[in-house]
Amino acid sequence: LTMEEYHFAFGIDANYVKYAGVVMTSIVWNHPGQSICFHLACDGLHKEDKARLETFSKLYSHTRIELYDVREQLQSIKLFSGTVPERLNRTVFLRILLPELLPETARRMVYLDADMLCVGDLAPVWNANLEERAVGALLNPGNLRLSRGLGLSHTRYLSAGTLVIEVAKWRKQKLTQRVLNAYRKHGARFSLLEADALNLVLDFD
Repeated sequence: LTMEEYHFAFGIDANYVKYAGVVMTSIVWNHPGQSICFHLACDGLHKEDKARLETFSKLYSHTRIELYDVREQLQSIKLFSGTVPERLNRTVFLRILLPELLPETARRMVYLDADMLCVGDLAPVWNANLEERAVGALLNPGNLRLSRGLGLSHTRYLSAGTLVIEVAKWRKQKLTQRVLNAYRKHGARFSLLEADALNLVLDFD
């Protein structure tokens, strides 16, 4: 039986590549022998970091790294002034762009923020039953306040820091464009940018 390749994705700017590298290393160490492809959507990348990533792939022979330069796509996303927390910038939209960048061979992807650390087997996350949905996510502890602020039909607010995405279903439902459209239309009242837009679009029962 052939082992299915895991696809983990990160959205980073030039300053966060090293942090993604820490997460990637922790994933590899906790999955010995597992075939893994890391997808990095980048808003800029230093030459030294490219060299480090190449070294990483050689060091861990069962891993692959795919890089996507999406500076042009990000430049088309205009942030609303006055509503953007200082800790956030346009790179948060990379998680929304990523499902459109992956090859057709990627059935599923797990998006992770680069400030995380893997401390165990992620098979339960990779194999999570999404019950025909395109996206699986953890609940934000402040979901009641956040969902009320958006006027959602339910009291759940999905955290965008970890996303399990069925790539073909995401594309079929045109979620990248729908989330971006939601932000362009309502972003002036969004405090969490793409996460608010994603929750508004995924306002399911």
